[in-house]
Amino acid sequence: MINPGYITIHETSNDASAMAEASFMQGNNNKISFHAAIDHNRAVVCLPLDRSSWNAGDGVSGTGNRNSISLEICYSKSGGDRYEQAWINTAYLTALLLKEYKLTIDKVKKHQDWSGKYCPHRTLDNKKWDKFKAQVSAFLLEMEANKMAEFKKGYQKITYAGQVVHAYKQNDDITYNKKKYKLEVGLLSTPNYKQLQTINTIDDEKLYWCKVNCSYFVMDGSEKGQVLGREQSFTVNETPFQKEWLEVIVLNNNDVICGSQLYGYNRQDIKLAYSPACIILNNGKKVFDISSGAKAFSLTKKYNQSIHAIDYNGVHHFIVTEGLLDAYQCQQMCLDYGMRYAFMLDSGGSAQMKADGSLKRNTGRAIPNVLCFYGVELKNEVTPTPDPTPTSGPKHKVGDIVKITKYSASSTSTSYVTKTVTAKITKVLSTGVLNPYLLDSGNYGWTNDNFIVEDSTPAVNTYPIKVMKATNELCGTLNDLGFAYEKL
Repeated sequence: MINPGYITIHETSNDASAMAEASFMQGNNNKISFHAAIDHNRAVVCLPLDRSSWNAGDGVSGTGNRNSISLEICYSKSGGDRYEQAWINTAYLTALLLKEYKLTIDKVKKHQDWSGKYCPHRTLDNKKWDKFKAQVSAFLLEMEANKMAEFKKGYQKITYAGQVVHAYKQNDDITYNKKKYKLEVGLLSTPNYKQLQTINTIDDEKLYWCKVNCSYFVMDGSEKGQVLGREQSFTVNETPFQKEWLEVIVLNNNDVICGSQLYGYNRQDIKLAYSPACIILNNGKKVFDISSGAKAFSLTKKYNQSIHAIDYNGVHHFIVTEGLLDAYQCQQMCLDYGMRYAFMLDSGGSAQMKADGSLKRNTGRAIPNVLCFYGVELKNEVTPTPDPTPTSGPKHKVGDIVKITKYSASSTSTSYVTKTVTAKITKVLSTGVLNPYLLDSGNYGWTNDNFIVEDSTPAVNTYPIKVMKATNELCGTLNDLGFAYEKL
């Protein structure tokens, strides 16, 4: 599946949480899978969204299996408040996915639409399918009405509150000298903490696409400064050398930690670490945490400002104002442009930016350090191994609890007793047997997939759960909805 064309809605038929659903799926080998499970307070993404899942029961080449994103609503067995919230959360996530992939509401399908299976069962029991789609449509309208401004990739100049603002958004697709690069965020320091009058002289040929002033990050001595450096000079295994400064840590997995007296992190796990003058957004919340060492910092005085901001997708932005803005205006600007974290980098009005080889802003104040976007060359990637093709053999395993409508006295008999029962599969025979499943050690004889109408065990998956690009992108959008996002 390259570009998803549908969203398929399921219900789990049990009362397990989203994390339990995903954990069970990871530990089993059956060729049945789903992309995400959603409960009352989180969504757990189990497969990259551009990878097929065996969810719809419409065969190897079926559109539901091959071309739809499959979502499981949790707690559907007993219902109640947790189920109702999971139902709402799934509608919200469905709207988000429709918006992301530019799909219309008619592309939202029930499991039943692909194979006839009575699923999502509680939604169908309550005659709420049309209401579910109406809720998705309402969320789409709400998202459109509340659409945020967004910076484009690379450099741009905008006007905010009547003032000129220079912004540079991290870019993952740059061509230079016939080579392709993605940009990574890092730090650059002069040797021996030497003060330089302009950011223009701190350079590494054409390696750095953007630089902004950042006065405070050499935390454990000036001799630790890096001339071209991408290594952080930050005390992480002991009490910080400069206790008067707040700290920002970005880990290699893009998790952000900010505040005071942060230490104990392994140096090799850290992508970026420095000290800001003031933290103005922390996990989407308005704050004003000022470093005690930034004695000249003022919330209300209008300065030339320099800002490091991170959006909900973990994308870094450098923002430098040419006009005069105060801290409240900077905070609101970052909110208006969808930022999750924002840090003001200077306490005295210094604002400098060099981008794409051109000096965009220079207030002329001496600086020793800069934040930068440096290029990482993209190598040719190995073509991934294609998904395994599902076989036509038994779909269930020993231990599964199933509801059946017919069973037979033997594995080869075509004579069946018509009776609806729930039983445990205690033996599974190989491919090619008419009735491969032995039920309750023979109490209900043998049956096959045609007579199984409902699973009472969670869906499982042949693929290990991995954190890939698609899921990392979704992580940000789930957090934007207020969901807790879990990585296995």
